[in-house]
Amino acid sequence: MTVFEQLLGFHIRNLCSAKQHIAPIPSSRQHSSDFSLTDPLACASCPSSAGCDHRVLNVATNTPVDVFAIDELMSILPQSAKTGLKNCDYMMCDGIDLYAVRRIAFCDLNCGNEAYINPGTSSKYPQGKREYAVGQMIGMATFLSGDDMLSHFILTATSRRFVFGVRINNTTPVNPAAASMKAFMRTPSSRALSLQSAQRIAGLGFSYVEVRYPAALNW
Repeated sequence: MTVFEQLLGFHIRNLCSAKQHIAPIPSSRQHSSDFSLTDPLACASCPSSAGCDHRVLNVATNTPVDVFAIDELMSILPQSAKTGLKNCDYMMCDGIDLYAVRRIAFCDLNCGNEAYINPGTSSKYPQGKREYAVGQMIGMATFLSGDDMLSHFILTATSRRFVFGVRINNTTPVNPAAASMKAFMRTPSSRALSLQSAQRIAGLGFSYVEVRYPAALNW
C-alpha cells in the first residue's frame, strides 16, 4: 500500500461514523514507462467508440508514476462526504514515499466535440468543458487538502498541476511512444478564467496544463 493510500484510508475512516462499514481503499496503478489514460464511462456511451483506441491523455515518463482512479474513490466515500463534491478523473503522483514526492497532478479528461471546450457553445457545459474540468479538479484537491496529513502530502510536492487532457472526436490514433514528449500547453484568452481559478486554490500553487492528444504530458 502506498503512502497516499494509507493517508487516504485515515481520512475516510475519519469521515465515517463508528457504525459504518468501510470498504477497502482502491489501489493505485503504477506505470514505470510511457502510458495512456482513458475515460471508461465516457467511452462506454460514445457513438464513435467502435475502432477507437480510447486513449485521451498520453503521459511520457521514465520514472514510476502512481495513478488513482477518482471514480473508485468516490464509490467508497460516505454519502455525507460526497454530496455536492466535484470530482475529476484521476490523481497522479510520483511512485515513491512521502518525503521524496516532487510531483502531483489532478487530471480531468475530455473526448468529444471541439465546441464543448469553450464557453457558450454547449447546453450541457454552458461555461465550457475546460472551465468545468478545472472546477472538478479544484473540488477534489480541496476535498483532499481538508485533511491535515493529505494536505501535507500535497504541499510537499514541488510540482502541482491541474491537467486537462483533450481528444477531439475522430483524431487518428497514435502510439504513445510516437507522441511528442513535450506537453502541448496553450493559453488562449478563452481560458483566462480557468487559469486564474486554478492558481487561486487555497494557496496550494497549482498550475494549469492542457494537453491535446496525441501530444504527451511530460511527467
